[in-house]
Amino acid sequence: MYLLFSSGPESFSIFFVFRFLLHYKHNSIMMTTLTLKAQCEQINWPLHTMHALKIGAGKWKEGQDSDLKPEQVVVTRLAAENRESCWDEGEGIYILMKAAALDVLTKRSIFNGTWISPREDAIRGGFGLETVKAYKTEILTCIKNISPNQLRENIAEICADPGIQYSFKQKYSYQGILQNFLISLADSVDSDFIAKIAAVFMRNPYGYGPGWPDLTVIDKNGLSFIEVKTFDRLHESQLRFAKEVAKPLGFVCCVVQLLPEKH
Repeated sequence: MYLLFSSGPESFSIFFVFRFLLHYKHNSIMMTTLTLKAQCEQINWPLHTMHALKIGAGKWKEGQDSDLKPEQVVVTRLAAENRESCWDEGEGIYILMKAAALDVLTKRSIFNGTWISPREDAIRGGFGLETVKAYKTEILTCIKNISPNQLRENIAEICADPGIQYSFKQKYSYQGILQNFLISLADSVDSDFIAKIAAVFMRNPYGYGPGWPDLTVIDKNGLSFIEVKTFDRLHESQLRFAKEVAKPLGFVCCVVQLLPEKH
């Protein structure tokens, strides 16, 4: 504590860092205690209300389908509007970046003839922190220069990997991240835009992993994202995504609040 009140340059550095951290933490707490509507207003995300039949705790009915999660209800509604979507919490974008950078990730893998091949490591691993630090420029150049055909081939290779298939089934048992959706995702953006996403993501690979919206959506207007809520609010990681990832990249995002039908 003495350093905070001493007169040396170190004291000023520590003091201002301390104040910044307190200010950041205070703002984070304030944002997470706001109502969902107020949170959406703060981050400039439209808030839409959708109603469906709730048949139990966490269970919803849509058409002939029952025992659905809220995200599944919204996916079904989007499909009825000819909007392609996937409940993936940003995993599709991550795979898209990895597919575009697959050759460099293979080349720079730390595994070489050991129990796992460099290619398997690139497919099942991805953007390790040390790899990002050492080869960021090379990774971004690879992404920018990849051809559409090569990108599709890399997506198919990733989706065919047994480890990835198992992960899909465990994490996304409802729908999975379908290869066809990933191809549609690749066709909806160009390599320069994928590189821009990767450049932002690689600033903080672990910090920017959580917080992505539930649904990735593709329609005639391009790429967008939807966060599905019922009675809860946006979490701190979601607010960070909105400010530090979505806003700089110009992502089109909104929140859909699913509420029980009124009888």
